[in-house]
Amino acid sequence: MSTLPNAIITSGTTGQVNVGETAVNNTVAAGGTLNIAAGGSMFNGKISAGGVANLAPTVIISGQPVVEGKFSGGVISGAYAVISVENGGVLNGVSAQSLGGIQASAGATVIGGTIFSGGTIAVNNGAVASGQLIVAGGIGVVYAGGTTLGTILDGGRQLLVTGATAIAPVVKAGGTLVGRSGVVVSNATVSAGGTIGLDPAASMTGKTEVYGTLSGGITSGDSAIINVHGGGVVSNAIITSQGGITAEAGGMVLGGTVSDGGTAYTLAGGITSGQTALQDGYTTVFSGGTALGAILLGGQQAVMAGATAIGAVVQAGGFSVVDNGAFASDSVIMQGGSQYVVSGGFTSNVTIAAGGALTVQRDGTMAGGTIGSGGTALIDPSALLTGKIANNGILNGGNLIGAHITNQAGGTLTGTITADDNSVIENGVIDKDGALSLSLETVLSDTITNKGAIAGGMVSGANTTETLSDGASHVNATVTGGGNDGRRQRCDP
Repeated sequence: MSTLPNAIITSGTTGQVNVGETAVNNTVAAGGTLNIAAGGSMFNGKISAGGVANLAPTVIISGQPVVEGKFSGGVISGAYAVISVENGGVLNGVSAQSLGGIQASAGATVIGGTIFSGGTIAVNNGAVASGQLIVAGGIGVVYAGGTTLGTILDGGRQLLVTGATAIAPVVKAGGTLVGRSGVVVSNATVSAGGTIGLDPAASMTGKTEVYGTLSGGITSGDSAIINVHGGGVVSNAIITSQGGITAEAGGMVLGGTVSDGGTAYTLAGGITSGQTALQDGYTTVFSGGTALGAILLGGQQAVMAGATAIGAVVQAGGFSVVDNGAFASDSVIMQGGSQYVVSGGFTSNVTIAAGGALTVQRDGTMAGGTIGSGGTALIDPSALLTGKIANNGILNGGNLIGAHITNQAGGTLTGTITADDNSVIENGVIDKDGALSLSLETVLSDTITNKGAIAGGMVSGANTTETLSDGASHVNATVTGGGNDGRRQRCDP
């Protein structure tokens, strides 16, 4: 039958609205059915629990209908037009446009549908919305206790209010998902050109795939991981409690922290910049990967063979390991921090501040740098020292190859040290435990205080003086250019 205004469609009956007709303020009771064909329309009305409304996809819905039963199809459109889904009601395939909105309350389920420009969908406490497509100009809001599943943001926007949950959202080019503190985002995908922006106290769980832009959020738990693919950028992410983040080829991770069993991996072609590793945070740079400006504050960084780490700051409790075939440069080792260069590893232009420590294992290399007052460099006798090294602390051991060691006030050499023809040792103290085996062409210049044992070397320069004390020895020395060694002084009349 055709429906009349304010008609009640009772159990076992069907109301039919055809082209050019409008269902006005109809009530569909339990067991009743309302069908609206393409070209028909609907204004207000109520679908009671157990009632059914079937609309063609293009049917325009206006007013403020209420759904407690099952409702499918149609487009809510126009100013003040809102379709409310309540008390176990199910909305399926209903779209919204031009100031029209969908309001889902406790116990409601909304399935599918498209939120066009000017349209909105609000998911309240206890409601679930799944499979919506939100295009440019469309907006979705999820309130505390509300849940969305598989929302696709294709140019549209979704806001998660504190306490909301979004599961498996897909953010495409031009789409934006914004989450406040206390929200949960699980198994998200951010396509190229898409954006997710989260409060630092928002939670990310499951597997997050990033080809676009992601900022903020806490990733924690054994199965929680962010994969940053080519073109993807993640900034200020917090990785903790066995959570993880991986920068793949072309992916970039900027800032953020890793702590409490969290892990950060930088793979070949990936870049990590400014990341902080806190207590029990673990960062690893694999072959072909690059880490820039890491801050190790109680955490660790492992630079594996073929990887590069530039500008790491190793603070108290921090630990940096440079593997065989790995390259580290411009590291700063602060008090309580340490860097360990294993056999075949390479560290360049390192700065060791008071209380900091550098260890270079056999066949490793230290190329240039500064050892500050109170800093220590423990170098295996077979490890290479090259370039200019300013020493105001303790340099223990090493094989100088073309190195220029400038020992400033307080600079001390100790341990077993060898040097080639092209090396220079300038100023400083040779500790009583120092044993220097120098080429005859190795230059000793300025003021040298020798308390240990030196073999070889050339004391050179008019202003150069070597003073021997505390039973020190210097054998096979060459004195040139007005140089003066302590042994010669004692021999002169």
